[in-house]
Amino acid sequence: MNKMLKFLLLPILAFSLMSCDSNNDTEEDTGYGIHFYNGYYEDIATWEDGEDLKQKLYTILHDGYQPLKYASPTNWETNQYADQALDDFEKVDILYDSENKDKSNTNTGWQREHAFAASLMTGKLTSEAVGTLGRATDFHNLFAASSTGNGSRGNKNFGMANPENENYTPVSNSSSLDYSYDDINFEPSDYDKGRLARSIFYMGVMYSVSESVLYQPLTIQEEPVVYSPGNPPYAIGNLSTLLDWNNFSVDRLEYQHNESVHSHVHSGTNKAQGNRNPFVDYPDLVDYVYGDKKNESGALTDLKPSYLELEIDKGDEIANYAISNAKRNYNVGETFSKADYTLVEVTKDFTVRPNTTFTDTTANYSFSSSDIGIKTFNIVTPNNTIKLPVKVADPDPMNSTSYLHVLTGKTNGGDLTGFSKGGTVTLSGTSWKIDWSNANAGIYQYQPQWGVLFGTSTNPVNSFTMETISSISVDAFYAKISCASGKTINYSLTIGNTTIASGSVTRPSGADGPVSVGTEIETPINGILKLTINGSGATQGYIIVHSLAYNAI
Repeated sequence: MNKMLKFLLLPILAFSLMSCDSNNDTEEDTGYGIHFYNGYYEDIATWEDGEDLKQKLYTILHDGYQPLKYASPTNWETNQYADQALDDFEKVDILYDSENKDKSNTNTGWQREHAFAASLMTGKLTSEAVGTLGRATDFHNLFAASSTGNGSRGNKNFGMANPENENYTPVSNSSSLDYSYDDINFEPSDYDKGRLARSIFYMGVMYSVSESVLYQPLTIQEEPVVYSPGNPPYAIGNLSTLLDWNNFSVDRLEYQHNESVHSHVHSGTNKAQGNRNPFVDYPDLVDYVYGDKKNESGALTDLKPSYLELEIDKGDEIANYAISNAKRNYNVGETFSKADYTLVEVTKDFTVRPNTTFTDTTANYSFSSSDIGIKTFNIVTPNNTIKLPVKVADPDPMNSTSYLHVLTGKTNGGDLTGFSKGGTVTLSGTSWKIDWSNANAGIYQYQPQWGVLFGTSTNPVNSFTMETISSISVDAFYAKISCASGKTINYSLTIGNTTIASGSVTRPSGADGPVSVGTEIETPINGILKLTINGSGATQGYIIVHSLAYNAI
């Protein structure tokens, strides 16, 4: 029977892939049959030796192959689906990092890694190589990967990094990254080794004959390859190591990647290139093409397909549970609950269906200031535990800055005790000059809920400034300000000659505190920080300054 693989990939989007025909191979008393994967491999039932097998695989791989674009526009979608995390449909499971990344966090959070490095295949930089459809745009060779790890790998061979090498760099103990390298070899974690090796083996067959007059055929050799600009090797090294890595079993993530690249179509747009990686479907084929059995004949019926190893044929059984449509951002004071995500069942044949088999007992949780940052919840199911990291922020951005000072005025020895108009005062380590235009005005009083009042209705400040004595490089500047009830003040926040925020604040009847003004800025600015307040509220009553904050760079 034909199995339909269904992957839920976006909150409102699902796609289905024709998978494998488990069929009834009753004509075979022993063996596994040849009709799996909808008969994709029927033309290679037997082979005389590794070279014969390689030629037959080459023919099959190019039958129905449609190269996909890598850029113009940038094609992130193919990897967003092929490398989708198995238990979180809004993330991708990336190479070189144990933490999944948001699908939307492309280029900076994750990139697309060529297993067979683009420069080794073409002699060109990746940005140039991907302009030609073919080997540099083959998505069986492209995986979602850590941006940091992708940069560290460069065009090194995959292999065992040597701790005795003076350039040996282990990254396995640094946050969630997991890899090491020396000046020649890049070694990923065991979790990534199998799929990367089988990708390279695929490339060695797929491009064993050049697809373009621009390039030569690709080879996999024993000696490590050293790339030099203008002299493309058209090869990658460490064949023996890659053969060892093939002993790492195909998992559901790698199987999903193979299926998706083969046949995924979404929203009417083709994101599938129409061929399969035979070494994912039958890992034992590697030995016949590249390994100890390359001089031997063979039969497909002797090889167990990944379809059976992963029990894809047991379609209705639950493989794991997954989440989608999850809320990822919270403020202090909000509450996390199981209503904030959708929990689904994923069967062994990748069908996605609503959870009807168990009751989610994940408890509610109210966020406090101690949770600011990333907090991870464990959603425990009968088959797997899903980690859901969420970002917790303080609704007041001033609380996240490097500098925050709350004024206390002159009451009971406050921070402005002894201060006079136009003077300088040090507040939490930063020196400020505070001035106003009406010489008859002064510091009126301090109200804990509101801040320090400057001026009165009979002696208003008219215009008020508060500025640092020294220049400071910052990427955020804020103030909390207000005025008398029913009045309006105008304000501006400047750094040097740059105004980063300006506007007006009106205090309505019944207000319970000052207003936060200011902003973050994308590029840090170095200069004097200055708060200016004027307007009718400053000329007809008191103004209020509660606090100032900045984030120094």
